[in-house]
Amino acid sequence: MKKTFTAIAITAGLFFAVSQLATALVVDFSDLSLPTESFSNNSSFSSAGAGFNNSYDTLYGSWGGFAYSNTTDVATPGYANQYSAITGTSGSGVAGGIYAVGYQDTYSPTTPTITMPLGYAEPVSIRLTNTTYTYLTLRDGNGFSVPFTDGDWFKVTITGYSPSSVAVGSVDFYLADFRSAIPSEHYIVNQWTDVDLTPIGTGVSYLTLEFASTDTGAFGINTPTYVAVGNLTVVPEPGATGLFIFGLAGCFGMYLRLRIFRKSSSNLS
Repeated sequence: MKKTFTAIAITAGLFFAVSQLATALVVDFSDLSLPTESFSNNSSFSSAGAGFNNSYDTLYGSWGGFAYSNTTDVATPGYANQYSAITGTSGSGVAGGIYAVGYQDTYSPTTPTITMPLGYAEPVSIRLTNTTYTYLTLRDGNGFSVPFTDGDWFKVTITGYSPSSVAVGSVDFYLADFRSAIPSEHYIVNQWTDVDLTPIGTGVSYLTLEFASTDTGAFGINTPTYVAVGNLTVVPEPGATGLFIFGLAGCFGMYLRLRIFRKSSSNLS
């Protein structure tokens, strides 16, 4: 009975360790802090081990890449309100909670880039919504952009790259989509939406976010190239998990063989 209990305990420990290793990591910006109704847009930052790039021009006060914010203004149009999510909340639905804002600056140029946390190489999902600035521009237009109508679309493409900067895979997410012949199916995203990243695959070192739109002109996209990020979920490299399982299974096998050898030796004596 004691031997059986020991074997069961080791087996349970094996599966517990494996389940702990395979537990997803959620990067939700809860480890960052800001004064109420404010933002940080002038330096790169990290959250839960994931890195978020930032390129800040001290001369003009312009930026690209990622900022983080807790502003809640869902009504004011224009560039002055570029750091608010249209939900008025963080990705967890909390007003005043912190989320990230990605901006692709085509003039620097700077592409929003997320470096995967150490030991995690498989993106699972990312929670996205429009910023207030982009949402109101898509809906109403402004001095540079026209209101969206039949056939228009605005999307963000999330691409995973290997450590050697080779594209592994990508996923498109439409932040506005008026392509359907059925008007009731037209939409501009105004809620936090989980985007499946598993089609990108594994072996990912970093992710980029790039934008495309039907509203373009001589200088590129007229649509404001922003997106709010509520969280990112990642898991360890499957190969690393498998290697860990194999190692633990080997240890368990050695334990059983040792028990059998000791029992055989005892019977011979």
